[in-house]
Amino acid sequence: MRFYCLQLLRGDFLIDTIKIQGLWRFTWQDYDEKGNTVNFRQSEWGKNTITGAGKVFLAQLIIGRVTNNIAWYMAAGTGTTPATNSDTKLQTEGFRKIVTNKLLSAAIMRIRTYLLASDAIGNWSEFGIFLGGTAVANSGTLLSRLLPQGGISKASNQVLTVETNITVA
Repeated sequence: MRFYCLQLLRGDFLIDTIKIQGLWRFTWQDYDEKGNTVNFRQSEWGKNTITGAGKVFLAQLIIGRVTNNIAWYMAAGTGTTPATNSDTKLQTEGFRKIVTNKLLSAAIMRIRTYLLASDAIGNWSEFGIFLGGTAVANSGTLLSRLLPQGGISKASNQVLTVETNITVA
């Protein structure tokens, strides 16, 4: 979806578009029983769907209709329905954690969630970022949704970093 800005210039219309794109990446660190890192691996960046509801929420943030002091959550689920612009929640949410940090680099929002050894153990097929939610499943506004090819597995001896980059161009 693109946001259109119209500017009247000597009777002509100038159309300028703003595009929002999201990418996800997963990084695993495996530990032995002594706490030493024994394996490190990283997925390729995967493109996700930025939802219509998420775009509306961002627009509301820009004009001050909603506060910018909101909680951001990363959620994981087991749904397999392809992501669409009209999604408002994960198909089957099974885990949720508050985002660990949010950084801004130029027009790229870098959103990271660190899943510790005891967090989200299992197999996950869908992920999402929720704005303005709580620790309760399906709360808040779904900003982005990803179904990583082949899914993501996390064991109890792993720390998993879930990184989402959202670019406004």
